[in-house]
Amino acid sequence: MDKKYKPLVWLGVIIVIAAILIVLGSNPQWFKSKEGVVLSDGMAIGKVYFSDKVLVLHSPSCPHCLVVIPILRQIEQETNKTFYYYDVSKKSDIEELAKFGLIPEAVPTIIIYGKVLVGERTKLEYETLIKSK
Repeated sequence: MDKKYKPLVWLGVIIVIAAILIVLGSNPQWFKSKEGVVLSDGMAIGKVYFSDKVLVLHSPSCPHCLVVIPILRQIEQETNKTFYYYDVSKKSDIEELAKFGLIPEAVPTIIIYGKVLVGERTKLEYETLIKSK
């Protein structure tokens, strides 16, 4: 590189870095870490609150949720247990989950007595976990 262009290259690099810092600084939300537990398949939640509950995180636009929800409602009736349903497309339900420190990675997410299941499962798999308690 020619010596006379070297200062211009450095000036360009400095301008680009300054622009990036200005953009990032204009939205402080980008620096905030999400507080809570990002739910992933197979993880266990140790909080006492979840040890005796079945939580169902779903969305009406999710095709897998449309398959899973009727199965869970049927199991709920058969076992006479109460499941807690949270529609992640509703702001109020998202805020409620945030109070528990839960951040769903995907839907459907089913928390059965503290064990997280992400995605569609068979009725037998759900029944086995739910009836184990």
